[in-house]
Amino acid sequence: MTEGLIFSIEAFISGMYDQGAWLGPTTSQTGKFSVEKLGKSFAISSRLAGSVFSASELIKTNSYVEARRVLSNACGLVKDVLLSTHPASFGHMLRMLDDMTKEGLATLDDAVDMLRQYIGKMATIVLPKGHPFRTIWGLFGTVNRKMLSQLMLLTIRVLSDVLEKRLGQYNQDALVIRVYYIFKYYKVNSLPAGEMLLRKLLAGCPDPVVSVEPTFTIMGALGGILREQGRYEAYLAMGKEYTAIAQEHGETIDVINALRITARGYYTIGDQENAEACQRQAANLFLEKEKKNYSVSWAIQVLSLLESWVREWYVKFAQRKRRANFVFVTIRGRMADAEKIKEEINDLIKRDTPDVEDANI
Repeated sequence: MTEGLIFSIEAFISGMYDQGAWLGPTTSQTGKFSVEKLGKSFAISSRLAGSVFSASELIKTNSYVEARRVLSNACGLVKDVLLSTHPASFGHMLRMLDDMTKEGLATLDDAVDMLRQYIGKMATIVLPKGHPFRTIWGLFGTVNRKMLSQLMLLTIRVLSDVLEKRLGQYNQDALVIRVYYIFKYYKVNSLPAGEMLLRKLLAGCPDPVVSVEPTFTIMGALGGILREQGRYEAYLAMGKEYTAIAQEHGETIDVINALRITARGYYTIGDQENAEACQRQAANLFLEKEKKNYSVSWAIQVLSLLESWVREWYVKFAQRKRRANFVFVTIRGRMADAEKIKEEINDLIKRDTPDVEDANI
């Protein structure tokens, strides 16, 4: 099964590039897969990933009804993602499934199983017989759960090798998959080695004035490596540097991603006020970009994580200060803040309805 899957991926992606059916976003050529279609493909797959990660955060806070609704919305996007058949969309789907399996929660594992089986079945409906993606997703839908994580990492490596060979080391499609593979592989095998590889890649990046995306992509993964090593001050410093570059050279989405890293950096060192402020700013920027159809899904994810932080902080605070009477008023007020965030999330879930018919899992 593994050999057949890897062969299908290599043959399909290499063949599509040989035919000129896929072109990177920086090319000046005109091909079957236009820049406009690439942008649409990215938006759909990003919205799907945002919904899935939002559901993950909701599951972790035991908001199962809300999580089910978000996953149902995500399923309504699967058809369009499959039909786009672009490697960027394929990479998005692989990464979201892989990230969910790393949480170590049985409920999330069950959700991954249902989602990948749904994707596999949908592929047989919307893709013609003989289409490689029909084979690829069919295999992913039926593979044993114990093999899934290893198989996804191997698939990500193969996808990374093919894209890098076809598009170049610093092409954004290729680089996103490469740094994701480095982070996932070296997180388990050698964090210092992973850091060294990422710093080497970062040193070779184009000047941010010319092209800022490669810098941001690598900094995001490097920050994760620093956090995994427990180097929280260095992680926070990376987030602040990322934010400064994003504000000068990047788009709104770059500022959002930088703020999310900075927020987590403050969270890891126990600076609750700044962590909450950065996370809230990121959510607000997502909502300001609501005309981009993936923004609400990601705002839900950001706010769900913030809700879990608020509840965690004030439970700990109550445990430390339980004897002081004024604390009970404070705790009630702060827990009310968490409930307000939850209400905000529920309102956003109602608004985050795909243009396509919702599916159920």
